[in-house]
Amino acid sequence: MILQVKSGNVKSGDIRDLQGTMTLENAVIGICLTLKEPTKEMLKTAKYAGIYQSEYMSQSWDKILIVTIG
Repeated sequence: MILQVKSGNVKSGDIRDLQGTMTLENAVIGICLTLKEPTKEMLKTAKYAGIYQSEYMSQSWDKILIVTIG
């Protein structure tokens, strides 16, 4: 898992960068932790990364999660 923390103006390019880092590091899940609500384009980019399904759990997850701290 890769954890990315952003506090300023986050954009879809940051999500693409996270996806690239995940690929380089062979991570199956990436989490973008931010203080601002994600844009529609960020959410779209994160969804495009696909779904992760663990062989040990029945529940599937988005490969990239955007978590906003309020």
